[in-house]
Amino acid sequence: MAKPSTPPESNHGLVIGLLTSLGVLLLLLGVLGWQKIQGDDPKPVDPAWMRGPLPGYVKLETFTTNLPTDPAATDATSFQYIQMAVDLKADSVERAEQLKVFVPEIKSNVLKEVMARRGSELVTAEGKDNLAKSITTVANEIAGSRQDRKPFADAFFTTFLLQ
Repeated sequence: MAKPSTPPESNHGLVIGLLTSLGVLLLLLGVLGWQKIQGDDPKPVDPAWMRGPLPGYVKLETFTTNLPTDPAATDATSFQYIQMAVDLKADSVERAEQLKVFVPEIKSNVLKEVMARRGSELVTAEGKDNLAKSITTVANEIAGSRQDRKPFADAFFTTFLLQ
């Protein structure tokens, strides 16, 4: 008796599977290569002001004090009170933390310095600049006395109100 004939087995499905796998592999390698090329951008260089230690600030919290009466001032320019907050600039954040121990003494002497000024002196930009320089000098005399140097570079007003 004769056996029924079976069709010869085809490798067609196997070839399609291998080609599909190869195509997916090539696509994956292409994507990874593209990401690698895109990821090789040079890192941005920090600007010059970012190099080295960043400055630190010591806050002299907001305070209010009275001002001497200005006999020459009219009612419109007569100021009796000042409210201000000052930040003192140190050469580094670490240094600013160390200098915070001097804040009570600095603040007391700054209050004395401010109370010696008339409101009419503090209205102008020049008057405010002069006060900032005086505050820096006072702070450096106190904090610098133990170190024989000037630890504060400048004083900045963060609040300034004359009333």
